Amino acid sequence: MSNTIPEEFFDDDMIYHYTSMETAVNHILGERELKLSKRLNQIDPLENQILWSDYIGNEKPLKEISSLVEDNSREIKEVLNSTYQLSFCRNYKDFEHEKYPGEFKDAGFTRFRMWIQYANNFNGICLAFSKSKLLESILSKYSSKNVSSKAVNYLSIEEIEKKLKLNSSRYTGDEVSDFINDFKFMKYKDFRDEAEFRIIINVDSPKESLYFNYGDSLKGIFFHYNETHKPKTKELHYDYIKAYCNKVSIEFKGLFFYNGSLMIKEGLT
Repeated sequence: MSNTIPEEFFDDDMIYHYTSMETAVNHILGERELKLSKRLNQIDPLENQILWSDYIGNEKPLKEISSLVEDNSREIKEVLNSTYQLSFCRNYKDFEHEKYPGEFKDAGFTRFRMWIQYANNFNGICLAFSKSKLLESILSKYSSKNVSSKAVNYLSIEEIEKKLKLNSSRYTGDEVSDFINDFKFMKYKDFRDEAEFRIIINVDSPKESLYFNYGDSLKGIFFHYNETHKPKTKELHYDYIKAYCNKVSIEFKGLFFYNGSLMIKEGLT
């Protein structure tokens, strides 16, 4: 395969999912499935809790306010308990971020933090998916009314706190639904360099995890190459992944970091 990276990997339709080598080989590639995890099982404290602040600026009796809080909290808990999500990293053209030096500074496969945190300290891989093809695959299994997707909205602690503290006079059923839909795509600003694109599915009968076949949406795999540190598991999986990419005719790119820049490893792909 070519040592250049096709232009499609830099457009808005391409999204990236970082994962460990073992998860990729044993589950994602082996079973051709992606997993959506239960929202309330996430590590992020904004995602794994039912957050609801007391009302401010109330004119209603305390008893009535308490009843509203209880009813609304129950509804929010029921919805979030049936919410599953899958996260991707998108390309970085439309918002301010720390730009890495080199040709690929805006690409979603260049994030050091993502390689470390989600791809097992550079020993995993980064999967590139067509967003439109991926959503087609999801909608072939789940109803469109249960599926939502968009870029995450990164907010400061103060901005999130303000959204949580709503005046009770505004608080109707529609307002609760609007809040839940916004809340599903909120994240603290500290995470903004992830440039997350999130897919969410709600189901009527909650279970531990959801799975779906990703069809022909996988377009490429990025592999971090390091001559001085090649774990045995990484070497064992390399041939399998390369053969898989050749079999399904997708890009397989070996990357390495040199003098602060991301480069293609010649002769590896």
